[in-house]
Amino acid sequence: MHPKIFPNQGLAANAIGGPIHDWEDDEAAVVFTFVISQVVGEGVAIGIGKSELYYPKAAEWWAPLVKLQGSPAFQRGGATVMAWASIALDDGGWEMYPWGRPVTLT
Repeated sequence: MHPKIFPNQGLAANAIGGPIHDWEDDEAAVVFTFVISQVVGEGVAIGIGKSELYYPKAAEWWAPLVKLQGSPAFQRGGATVMAWASIALDDGGWEMYPWGRPVTLT
């Protein structure tokens, strides 16, 4: 699996997501988690999220964005997302893949 993060994320959707490519034959399911941060004025907006369970053949993932209490609101513009795919294998094993990228909040 080679999941990524969409380069443009919609603020109105209140979620972060990306494409899922190339499921491998031994992958049974996956959960995605993320952290997003954005410098806002003199503070930093911070959010986290966790997706539902996805199964082979799913083409993209989405996870609700929960803003940390006390952090400023996200605004249109640049932000950074770090995400992790936690994959369950059909033999009982597991794999975890991290990745990140700058995104534009629209």
